[in-house]
Order: sequence, then structure tokens, then C-alpha cells
Amino acid sequence: MGLVMSVKLNLKKDELIAIAEEMGLTVPDKAKVVDLKALIESSDVYRDDIELVRNLIDNILEEKREKLEREKLESERDKRECELELEKIRLAQFEKQLEIENATRDLANTSQATEIVEPGSLTDNLESLIKG
Repeated sequence: MGLVMSVKLNLKKDELIAIAEEMGLTVPDKAKVVDLKALIESSDVYRDDIELVRNLIDNILEEKREKLEREKLESERDKRECELELEKIRLAQFEKQLEIENATRDLANTSQATEIVEPGSLTDNLESLIKG
């Protein structure tokens, strides 16, 4: 096997496992990265069809990239949903606060109106008593 025929297997363990499995190799339990590389490099597929191995590597890396992109998009969507829920809670709190302020203002206005009416009605009552 010359340099032209080799493929650098600078891949992560999960990627090496996926490639070995796609090549039809049996991956031993608890295999280390160095074991996985040796397993792949010593296989007939690696020796006889290096282009297939390159394609497998490309496909597995592409699938992994797509999966990470999907997870990133899902994470961003979840974050937006959380932010939306938080805004709904803030809006509900603001509406309650507004209701309380309106009720307090209405109560104050009613109280002031009562104070204004009462002195006049007391005067009217006194005048009617004096005249009567």
C-alpha cells in the first residue's frame, strides 16, 4: 500500500466505529481508536477499494455535520420557544399590574368623589335642618 492508496484516518472514535461498521467489519467492544484504525487499515475493503473507504468517510462526516446542524436548529427553536413563553409570562404580569393600578386609581377616584360629595350633602342637610 503506497501513499496514494492510503487514507488518513484522523477521525474521532464514533466516526471510526461507523466507518468500520459500514465496511462490514466487526467492531470489538471497548475498542480503542488505535485498534479501530488498525482494524480498518488491515481490512480487504481498505486494501482493495480505497475509493469506497473515502466515500464512506465523506458520507459519515456529512451525516454527522447534518445531524449537528439539525440539533443546532432544534436548540435555537427551543430557545426561541422559551423566550416566547417568558415574554408571555411578562405580558401577563404586566397586565395584572395594570389591572391593579387601574383598580387602585378607580378606588382613589371613588374615594375622592365621596369626599367631595359628602361635605356638600352635609351642608345641604344642615340647611334643611335649620329651615325646618
